[in-house]
Amino acid sequence: MKDDKSRAFMEQYMVPNSTDNKINGIKTIIIKGRLTASDKRKIKNIFEDIYEKDNEIIIKLTKDQKIIFKDSNDYRADVFTYCESDELKLKEIIIENLTISNFMDKSV
Repeated sequence: MKDDKSRAFMEQYMVPNSTDNKINGIKTIIIKGRLTASDKRKIKNIFEDIYEKDNEIIIKLTKDQKIIFKDSNDYRADVFTYCESDELKLKEIIIENLTISNFMDKSV
């Protein structure tokens, strides 16, 4: 923002509504793209609880959360949330190469 007055005005309206919509967090993030040897080394240096499977590097963050780096020719990110709203379950939003999907099942 260019000035504090504009920032204060915008902050009044830019309020997260995830709690109101029963979206209770992020389950899984899948980041797809070309993975170089250097990328893999950096990922392994940053995160502790990781393992590799096929063309994926899987990072366990908590008991139920993970980030997956998947070697792919396509560049995109998929975010899967915990959602307890019947109205919003299985809905998704796509913004360019980012997809955010709501799931009630915690197995994603």
